[in-house]
Amino acid sequence: MKSIRKEIQNWLEIVARSVKNIPLNKEVDCFDIEDVYNGSHSDAETPTYIAYDGEVLSYETVYCDAIAIDHMCQEVLNGDFEQAMRIIERYRGVKLTEDNYDFKKQLRQNSLIKN
Repeated sequence: MKSIRKEIQNWLEIVARSVKNIPLNKEVDCFDIEDVYNGSHSDAETPTYIAYDGEVLSYETVYCDAIAIDHMCQEVLNGDFEQAMRIIERYRGVKLTEDNYDFKKQLRQNSLIKN
């Protein structure tokens, strides 16, 4: 999950730098990324992110996925198995099907035990 989060962070920073015209010698911070999310930037159109399966994701969707990952890692949403699987599927193309239901059920139980 951390590698997905890092990938998302890099993309959010690149977009924020582009949309807000931040020079390369200046660091992009979380407020710059949030400004783009809130729409308090220039009239520049934000690019889209192409997920593993070809799904086109808006900046807002990617930003919200980053927040969800942060919350899972900080144990705010620890054990949120469905959210974790949705994000892993979106960014890595890994999907557990009904054939893997017993495995999926076991992972869910393990995540609940840790809480």
